Amino acid sequence: MWHLRLLSLAFAAASILFLSTARAEGQEATTTEPTQPVVVETSSLRTAGWITVGGGVAFLSGSAALFLLADHQVSDARSTPNSFHQPDLIENYRTGGQVLLFAGLAGVGTGLSLVLFAPKQSNAPHVSVGLGGIAVSGAF
Repeated sequence: MWHLRLLSLAFAAASILFLSTARAEGQEATTTEPTQPVVVETSSLRTAGWITVGGGVAFLSGSAALFLLADHQVSDARSTPNSFHQPDLIENYRTGGQVLLFAGLAGVGTGLSLVLFAPKQSNAPHVSVGLGGIAVSGAF
């Protein structure tokens, strides 16, 4: 049962990392004074990139957990040679770990590419929120 707890902790840590990174990247306020309008600028490619990076990190965490489970099963089999062990279970853990490893590397690589090569926002829509209301400007 400890392996299920390890998997859930790995996914929870990856989710927290993903949410804090996406939230910090997606919202930039120009000022905190209530008399000045707040401008929020986001790029959909950059946001998609950070989401993809977060998913890749989650897959990498799952891969590490599956590799640890496989190693634990191997060490259990070596320490108690007369007990019942399932070699198919070890192979399934390793196969799942490899699949998640490659998916995670692809997700992190793709996400970082989207973040780094996203176009600069010269004509991007701007949303301003002030005391007088909400203003939207830019090219759509």
